[in-house]
Amino acid sequence: MHINECFRYLHVGLPDDILQRKLYGDLDGALKLIDRRLEADAVPEALRCCLTAQREMLLRRGEVVKWMFLIFHDFQFSCH
Repeated sequence: MHINECFRYLHVGLPDDILQRKLYGDLDGALKLIDRRLEADAVPEALRCCLTAQREMLLRRGEVVKWMFLIFHDFQFSCH
């Protein structure tokens, strides 16, 4: 299944352990738990798609935060 089609399964929701890490800002911990779940064979297809989409969003969020920090950092120094 293509990654874009996995976003249709976001309504399935994250398992509690992953959701807690995500909500507390432990994105690396959430990603590790998602990767462990995706490695297991007995994951229902809907959950597998949801985890795949959530993983992609977490990875992209991390990149956005890094870029925002760099832009803000540069802006801060250019204003002084």
